[in-house]
Parts: sequence; C-alpha cells; structure tokens
Amino acid sequence: MIDKIKESDWKYLKKLKPMLLERACAQINKEAGTMLEKGANHDQHELYIRMYKHYDKKDDMIGECFNDYRRSQAKFRILNLVRHGIISDDELQGFSDDTKDFVKSVMEG
Repeated sequence: MIDKIKESDWKYLKKLKPMLLERACAQINKEAGTMLEKGANHDQHELYIRMYKHYDKKDDMIGECFNDYRRSQAKFRILNLVRHGIISDDELQGFSDDTKDFVKSVMEG
C-alpha cells in the first residue's frame, strides 16, 4: 500500500493545480486549433468527428490528472501529470524525495 503523500507535498500540489490545469487545457486547445486550421477546407462533419474524438480522449487525460483530487490519490495524480507531460521537471523537483522516488520507480518500472 502506498503511503499518503506528505503534507508539504500535498500543499505544493494544491498550489500548482490551477496552473497545471490551465497548461493542460491550453495545450489541448492549441492542438484542436491546429486540427481546425488543417481541416478548414475539408468535410466539416469529418472534422467535427475528429474534434469530438480529440476532446473525448483529452478529457480522459484531464480526469486522470485532476479528478478525485484527494490527498490519498495525490501520488497517482502526480504520476499522471508526469506521464502526460503536464508538470515540468523543475516543478517536480519541488516535491519531497519520497514522492520523486515513487514517480521515478513507477516510471522506470
């Protein structure tokens, strides 16, 4: 069983959350904008379906990173933020060695 995250890590994660969510959404919307630009002269129904699938897939990613935001789930949220490239290496360094070691062990595992 994974220990709960340290209080200092939990506070740090809660502080980062709004910025990380904004970053993730900005990236998703940028990708969607590129899709719209490239598809401007194509079948609009097909473009609509591609956009829907894009947002549906990315909604799953947002859920993995930001839903069920409880201290008991925090290490998993951090792990998903790393997996999806939302949190930077510098931001990750702000966590305790325990949390960084957990992320590292799972990522290398």
